[in-house]
Amino acid sequence: MRALVTRLLPDRRRERVLVDDWPEPSAPMGNQVRTQTACFGIMNGTAENGTEGICAVSRILGTKRGLPPSHLPRLLLVLLVLTSFAAAQPLANPRADPYFADPALRALMDWVTFQLTFDNSSLVPDMAAGDFRFSLTKDPQFAPGVKGQALVAGGDSGGAIYLRELNASLETRGAISLWLCPLEWTHVNGGNTEFLMTTNASFYLQRQGPMHNEEGVVTRQEAVQFLMLSPTTGNNCLAFGTDDWPPRKWRLIVANWSWPTMSFSLDGGEFQSLSVKQNPTAANFGGLVVGSSGGEKTLMDELTIYRRPLTLDEVRHLYEALRPPGTGEQT
Repeated sequence: MRALVTRLLPDRRRERVLVDDWPEPSAPMGNQVRTQTACFGIMNGTAENGTEGICAVSRILGTKRGLPPSHLPRLLLVLLVLTSFAAAQPLANPRADPYFADPALRALMDWVTFQLTFDNSSLVPDMAAGDFRFSLTKDPQFAPGVKGQALVAGGDSGGAIYLRELNASLETRGAISLWLCPLEWTHVNGGNTEFLMTTNASFYLQRQGPMHNEEGVVTRQEAVQFLMLSPTTGNNCLAFGTDDWPPRKWRLIVANWSWPTMSFSLDGGEFQSLSVKQNPTAANFGGLVVGSSGGEKTLMDELTIYRRPLTLDEVRHLYEALRPPGTGEQT
């Protein structure tokens, strides 16, 4: 499949490139990926981007440069379909997006190497400094999120596996911000729900489910955790208890690392920190797994990976700028 995508270059510039070998997604996602790629420029609402959008359509139809006259009927038919689709959909103003409208968030985006907003019910990265392609672990489920859509983690939902190189600088320093919302938490007995982990199970962001014995005594505390587990670093865990988390209320977690230090923040609060026994190397990490098919159902949204740790002021601004209005409850 051919697709026109945006790539982040090492010097922070972005380029549009035509990719010949975009993997054909599984059936539930196929039409969505094609439509998103074809509509990218058209939906942006400017004449220049609209022209680029038309080029994207012509390239998906099989042309490399320009548009041969023989392809004009096909292009007109596709544009008619896209126009009908656009007329039936509310068009969002890209300038209203907080990542654009908020100067502080816009500046923070210069440090982003990987982002998944899950909007349009998609696991295609919104930004990827490395390889953007992925493989599904299981068919994913989506629901309304902080803004747009969110991925359902846990239950019978699935996720995806991505290459880590350039997308996440886990071996040096960086940060991850992620919004979470409890859905089906019993607070009695529940498995673990992984939100992001490496394929070799060394680096985790997860919710550890609770366990009680027959007498009702707690045998495992429930908590959101930031874990670094390897023979090199030792087993390290930072956690915030979740036994008092109400359902359908959004929470922000931020994980920082600048080895040997790792830090964890909840809802824009102070970081708690610890030091690992020895700095990890690239060999201590595998690929990136996003989402979980086990544990109790939780919404996850706006997964963003940065190439440096975030300051406390940045975390607090991120929390205030993106949290839903009012109580922050999922409707």
